[in-house]
Amino acid sequence: MEGSSNPTDDFWNSINKYPIVNDSVTIKRVHIKADKFTFNKHYNKSIKKYIFEDCEFSEYFIMTLDSSVESDFVFHNCNFKSFVCESYSAKGKEYSGVIRLSGKNHQGDIKFNGSFKNRIYIDNIGLDKECSIDFTGSIDKDSSCFYSDIVILRTSAQILLYQCDVGSLLVEESKFIKEISVKDVVIKNKLSIIGIDKCDLLEINNLDCHEGSKVLFENLALDKLFFIKISQDVKYMQFNNVWLEEKFLCEKVEFKNTYFNDFNIENAKKFISKTSFIDAHLNDVNWGDVSSISANEATFRQLKFVNDSQGSHLIANQFYAMEMRKYQEEFKGNCQARLVLWLNKVISNFGQSYIQPFWLIVITLEIQHLLNCSYKAGGLFSENYLFSNYYVKIIGEFFNKLASNLVPVSKFLEEGREAVSLLFFMILSVLIWHLVVALKRHAKR
Repeated sequence: MEGSSNPTDDFWNSINKYPIVNDSVTIKRVHIKADKFTFNKHYNKSIKKYIFEDCEFSEYFIMTLDSSVESDFVFHNCNFKSFVCESYSAKGKEYSGVIRLSGKNHQGDIKFNGSFKNRIYIDNIGLDKECSIDFTGSIDKDSSCFYSDIVILRTSAQILLYQCDVGSLLVEESKFIKEISVKDVVIKNKLSIIGIDKCDLLEINNLDCHEGSKVLFENLALDKLFFIKISQDVKYMQFNNVWLEEKFLCEKVEFKNTYFNDFNIENAKKFISKTSFIDAHLNDVNWGDVSSISANEATFRQLKFVNDSQGSHLIANQFYAMEMRKYQEEFKGNCQARLVLWLNKVISNFGQSYIQPFWLIVITLEIQHLLNCSYKAGGLFSENYLFSNYYVKIIGEFFNKLASNLVPVSKFLEEGREAVSLLFFMILSVLIWHLVVALKRHAKR
């Protein structure tokens, strides 16, 4: 209707009615129908801080800011259908104030776009199901977006960062977060995710950490952890008391200067590929069943080397067995080499099982005993029966004579059955060697 007033303009004009105390204005318990704040239309330069307390924003609210706005905006116990804050990202036009939201459940998303030269502070915020806190791409397609300092405390909501540069990011002290997703992000100074009682998914995808930056994951209970395409030259990356239950995916990651302290992935399904653990410190990692890890030979060889170099010989032995198993699966060499690998796997799982060679020794001794009894009792394997054929007798005598000439082994061979005794002697020697190696690898290399 012509001549009707605009609720947004009316509200920001009415701000002038509130008293300005120490360059700040406080609006309490107001039902606000304004749907936007525009820097070139609604900003009052005499106000250095806008404080909204216990206010209800009935519309989807969009703030558009640039360098001309020097005020801070504080929203305490306010309710939004949706909150969007946009800042121009062209160099020299970035908003330089502070945004703070705290203490209320919101019906819709909280979104930030553009570049912010100062802190964005979110404390004790709860969002409705499927809603999220987003820090995403620039509103200016020709510019990259940058967040100087993001602090999120005691907040149960999905947290998404996408296609932006971040100075520092801190997420701390949350009971439950459905998802934390960091994709196509550059960290300039610090990334810290600390003290989350439960998180369905922590996904770090295409992360670039600048030289000298710091990354910390501490006191986290996660269902799924995805680390994909991470390059970094950090001062340190630490995992301290991280518990993972369902899935660990690690692909194209460089763990330089990385410390794993109480990193528990025992129950999780583990997928590792194209990942470097060189220069990583695997101080306390609970891998669980190493044989359940999905990885290639090179990854297992590297994990064996890193654990061995750090004195974790027992776990290194397990990775050695997996390395050999993968080597056997991919080996295309001659039949003799394949036979050796197959025997090593069957007898002791490449030195990991001492039970297998123990029972094979028992079975071999029992077979030897039964054959010996049959030989002495005139049964199927007796001398008269076996050598009843002239040619078999000639061949048998030849091998017996050959075996009896093998000094000093010959003195341990049974007379008249030297060849068979030698065969069992060789089999038992191999099995005993595998048993000793397996026992040693379960104690100390």
